[in-house]
Amino acid sequence: MSTYQPVLHLRGEFAVIRASVDSDGNGDRLRLFCEPAGLELFLDPLQVEALARLPESTLEEILNHIRIDAPAELGGGEGGSS
Repeated sequence: MSTYQPVLHLRGEFAVIRASVDSDGNGDRLRLFCEPAGLELFLDPLQVEALARLPESTLEEILNHIRIDAPAELGGGEGGSS
């Protein structure tokens, strides 16, 4: 059975994310859950560090290649964002 220790709840214009620590594997992992989309991602400490080391320009490039619609509760929905 999975047990998640709540860490924080982030809410922005285009995302609602719940972060917690997953201790069920061979070591702690960061669990990110995108509430509106129902997406879940687990990152180990090395993966988190790799993301932290990415230049901001690289993160912007990644975001430019994906479409994230604003969740309905944040004013998104039918039109979303482009």
